[in-house]
Amino acid sequence: MTDIFHYPTYRIAIIGSLRVGKSSIVKQFASNTELNTSYNPTICIDFSTHNIQLDGIKIKLQLWDTQGIRNHLSISPSYYRFARGTILVFDVTNRESFDKLEDYPFEPCNFTHKETRLILVANKCDLIEERKISYETGKEFADAHNLLYFEVSCKSHEQVEYAIVSLASLIVENEKRNEYILKQKNNSNVGSTHSREAARDSSKCNLL
Repeated sequence: MTDIFHYPTYRIAIIGSLRVGKSSIVKQFASNTELNTSYNPTICIDFSTHNIQLDGIKIKLQLWDTQGIRNHLSISPSYYRFARGTILVFDVTNRESFDKLEDYPFEPCNFTHKETRLILVANKCDLIEERKISYETGKEFADAHNLLYFEVSCKSHEQVEYAIVSLASLIVENEKRNEYILKQKNNSNVGSTHSREAARDSSKCNLL
């Protein structure tokens, strides 16, 4: 029997204006990965689970997509609050979709996991003649908000998988670092306890 349900699972929220290509990004990623489950609730939020492998470790990514929600400001905070990663998407041919990025949550206080990683994805970069947002403009915005920046095209299959896997790698790296810090802290606490016990035993011996 497969142990698939024991894989570490990470939720990734995909946020952006209507028609920027959020669903297309998910579908394109699904075509290159093992699709585990798909769920289509009536609240216009889709999520699908994808199995991937990073450095020999199998993990599951839950991609949550707000397809069908016309007003991005109506998205419930609970949608992205528990995410371990967030993908902010805009359409390079639609300036309004870029301008609305400022309305989205960037501060750690908006997330349950304070080290939630966010990336900025510029979609439809294949439409060169229709482009309204330059690479430099997108990169400048990303740098100002400490985001990694990716330009993708669902139509030409360019960079979609790379962007999502890069975000997954950041999430896993954070997890490993936090586990290491916790282990070091626990070892330090154990060492301090042993030192106090040794000092207490030594003082007892001196009293004899």
